[in-house]
Amino acid sequence: MIIVALYRKVELTRKRLLKHADPNLNDRELFIFKKVKEQLEKKVAYGIKANQAIDELRCLNNAIKHEGIVSEELSRFPDWIHGEELSDLDKAYERLSKDVRVYLKDLYSKLIGDSQ
Repeated sequence: MIIVALYRKVELTRKRLLKHADPNLNDRELFIFKKVKEQLEKKVAYGIKANQAIDELRCLNNAIKHEGIVSEELSRFPDWIHGEELSDLDKAYERLSKDVRVYLKDLYSKLIGDSQ
């Protein structure tokens, strides 16, 4: 559950930062990954640190919530084998939680920066 909560923190913080950067954005669309990705690409282009880790966290979150096993999408990342039972989640949490801090700090810097 802590991985699901960690990803939820990413979603909510990212949504809040994007809305701060552009108040006209549709709130509902900011929970649709494709739409979020489009907004991030428009606003900060590429170069957000730890972006791949956040995508892995998203896939892990979805696997936990929907499949209970390593999904095909999650298996694109190292150490995850499609169809296997999800294991070592505590290690994944430790690794990914560090990247979440880097990602959110970098996202804040790029979207809000010195405008505060």
